[in-house]
Amino acid sequence: GATSALSALTVTGNDITVASIGGASAGVTGATTLTATTANADVGEVRFTGTTYNANAQTYVATTGNTLQVNAGATTTFTSTADTITFGNAANATGGTLLLADGSNLSVTTAGAGVNGVINAFAGVRATSAETVSLNAGTSTLSVGQIGNAGEVASVALTAATSTLRGNITTADVAANNVTITGAVALANSVTIDTSRTSNKGDITITGASTGAGTALSLTGKAISTGAITTTGAGNGDAGAVSITGAGVVTLNGAITASGGTAGAGLSGRTGGTVSITGVGGVTTAGISASGSAGGTGNTAGGTAGSITVSNSGTGNISVGALTASTGNAAGTGAGGTAGSITVSNTFDGGNV
Repeated sequence: GATSALSALTVTGNDITVASIGGASAGVTGATTLTATTANADVGEVRFTGTTYNANAQTYVATTGNTLQVNAGATTTFTSTADTITFGNAANATGGTLLLADGSNLSVTTAGAGVNGVINAFAGVRATSAETVSLNAGTSTLSVGQIGNAGEVASVALTAATSTLRGNITTADVAANNVTITGAVALANSVTIDTSRTSNKGDITITGASTGAGTALSLTGKAISTGAITTTGAGNGDAGAVSITGAGVVTLNGAITASGGTAGAGLSGRTGGTVSITGVGGVTTAGISASGSAGGTGNTAGGTAGSITVSNSGTGNISVGALTASTGNAAGTGAGGTAGSITVSNTFDGGNV
């Protein structure tokens, strides 16, 4: 497709190696589907040895494990024009994890809008020696599993209307080991984003709101900036914990809500979450709620409240909105839940709260 575009490309085999698709323009005008299957003991793999994969709708499926291998040793780009790009299966992690070889930085761009131009990498992205990961779905959506582990990934940039996170994000001990998420975040599971290494601590920036039903969110890095966070429990579910630990200034541009979920009929109220915010150089946050929920119908107990801790050291002030860690109301003759605790401390001599 580098000279004349193909109308479609479908390849099925055991091990598939593809050098490049297209160039400055799309090499395939229709759908591109590469499927690697296991033959006896030989696990199916797709190997990308080129640096350019420019086509319309693209699907690359292999088998469970690090079987979608980006091996060029240089920045490798996957591009479409508002068409979906899927690595592995869109609904589960059995279709292969992306593995970036030494120097094979990953860039995926769909120029998406709405339901067009989705990026799927359900099983996530692993790397070798501090490669970079950039997934840009425009104003469409993306879904990605675990990105990096230990020293694998240098930095991560995700752009979408909503990025669904299915695993943790970890960056390596290198300069500029930042994580930037532009848009909202949906927490499919409890998620930890960690950029805090021994010599280098990266910034974490999330421009939109993060939401998960009873899922925990932990952010650990240098300067941390994020939108609102909601981890309120699902029906009959406890809230998820929220932990933000910055070695620099921490700024929350929205409220944190970690309340117990709505109790069902005849059931006790659910427990609020534990919320902990630590900064160095200043902490700014809107209101925080970590309350238990009311008991369900009948004579049921109210839910126990969570706890809220906000602390700062070094320099700077703490600015907080309303802090609430209340017990849920009992129903009928049920007992009330246990009240939570609220602690706000600034060890900077001269700092304000």
